[in-house]
Amino acid sequence: MALNGVTRTRSVQADVNTYDFGALEAPSFCLLDVDLYRPVRSVLEALYDRLPSGAIIVVDDCKDGVAFDGALQAYREVIGLHGLPERIVHGKLGVIEKP
Repeated sequence: MALNGVTRTRSVQADVNTYDFGALEAPSFCLLDVDLYRPVRSVLEALYDRLPSGAIIVVDDCKDGVAFDGALQAYREVIGLHGLPERIVHGKLGVIEKP
């Protein structure tokens, strides 16, 4: 991120199964690159209600027909629960924007 002039960010590399998402300040942006259904679903549930209006979560690997397609399933379930539109960009990035 620093190489591209992106500042005011913090990158967190962690095991999503053990990370304490409650310890984070309300994030305005999250890039989630996990691939597997259960961890993606767990993170989306842990973060969505904490997001301020206008915040964005991008879920990588939301693509049909790949070996690890759990990210797409979790993404679709969570946007369905919140009545949000499906928005897949660049063929594989699922975007969630909190109204």
